[in-house]
Amino acid sequence: MIGEFARTAAHKKFPTKNVSMGEAMEGPALAKIRDGFKNGDWVVLNNCHLSLEFMAEMETILNPKDVEVHDDFRIFITCAPCNDFPLGLL
Repeated sequence: MIGEFARTAAHKKFPTKNVSMGEAMEGPALAKIRDGFKNGDWVVLNNCHLSLEFMAEMETILNPKDVEVHDDFRIFITCAPCNDFPLGLL
């Protein structure tokens, strides 16, 4: 599935930024999301089951006040099955 995603992004010429979540990756992920808001990047956060606290904040992060979000911005989240994953992100 990720291969198909990468091909689609490349075909459509959308800049794609990837972060493999885990220890201390919340900062880089947030930076890529904020850049995506401005530039219209597609952001892929992989292994999100490793950053559940950050995922709990994601609804707030993705609905910023007084920030214009580029129409082309997209975020994709991958996660292993996890009962504690925030339902609002599904």
